[in-house]
Amino acid sequence: LFQDINLVILSANALIFNWKLGVAEQGRVTREEFCNGIMNMGCDSLDKLRSRVAVLNQDIKPPNKFREFYQYTFHFAKDSGAKNLGIDDAIETWKIVLDGRFIFLQEWCEFLRQHDRRSIPRDTWNLLLDFALTIKQDLSNYDDEGAWPVLIDEFVEWIKPKLGSSSTSMQ
Repeated sequence: LFQDINLVILSANALIFNWKLGVAEQGRVTREEFCNGIMNMGCDSLDKLRSRVAVLNQDIKPPNKFREFYQYTFHFAKDSGAKNLGIDDAIETWKIVLDGRFIFLQEWCEFLRQHDRRSIPRDTWNLLLDFALTIKQDLSNYDDEGAWPVLIDEFVEWIKPKLGSSSTSMQ
């Protein structure tokens, strides 16, 4: 199906497409999910579906829709029945979903790989979006007394020296 509608499997549009269909489990689209999803997208032909797929990224432009989509990707990417998202799947999903939205995306992924994390809980997943959307490039607005998950606090401590910033300017 993805080839028929010109959709690259490992892309933001593929994730958005699955989100729009309401697909519950990665790699498995039920007939009901597909039929209801394309109907909700207003597509009753392959040509209409191709056209709609080409502009799916517009559906996540509003911040509330992006947040909804982002939260969906956690559940979609994790193994069925798992509570947390495996680190490799988390990193690959973040690379797709947060590309162009998180100034420290590359560093975040490097940090996770270097620190042997096995999985990411939903709370950390969700709060990383808040961090990504609010943090300044110099980290000057980072509050180490804030309610960030420990993993984000550890990341900030890890990246501070790489930015060449003094710890006093971080508070």
